[in-house]
Amino acid sequence: LGGQLGIIAILHTWTQTLMDHFHLHCLVPGGAIAGNGKEWISSKGEFLFPVKALSKVFRGKFISYLEDAYSKNQLCFPGNTGGLGTRQGFLRLIKQLWSKNWVVYTKPPIERPEWVLDYLGRYTHRIAISNHRITDFSDGHVTFTIKNRKRKTTETVTLDAVEFIRRFLLHVLPKRFVRIRHYGFLANRCKKKNIGLCRLLMN
Repeated sequence: LGGQLGIIAILHTWTQTLMDHFHLHCLVPGGAIAGNGKEWISSKGEFLFPVKALSKVFRGKFISYLEDAYSKNQLCFPGNTGGLGTRQGFLRLIKQLWSKNWVVYTKPPIERPEWVLDYLGRYTHRIAISNHRITDFSDGHVTFTIKNRKRKTTETVTLDAVEFIRRFLLHVLPKRFVRIRHYGFLANRCKKKNIGLCRLLMN
């Protein structure tokens, strides 16, 4: 667009059964602030960019940053991932990542502000499982409810207590990680000023 975008990115790490499913939900306004700060540049048509192109660019950028982190010894490979820490193992991983089609899913624009808040609220301040989903804990086991979205039913899952705790701890973020990030004209340090500017430029 030839200007600065704004993005709110929210990390989501779990499935209904508490397994690891790391992905981002991103809210991206349909336009940008021009470099001179005097114009709002709207996206053309109904979308910012083609989703298939976004998938390929995201994959390329992600792998590039991964390779850079590896070259600076910023990655660790504990447990079963130990083999990826070798040069040969890491190159094999990178080859695998390039061979797969990455999934980027886009939703139509959210029309009303309250719907935006409702969407974000599902992911911002929740933990992997809330108390009301736990229906029983006894005899070294934990039973909790899940929504089966394919069947559109509510079902129960029972896990060994140690396995339940292991799965829950998958979603406790490491030190210095945060669940919500703000980028571009929505960055925290300048968000208030920029939102005012956007409103002014769009009348």
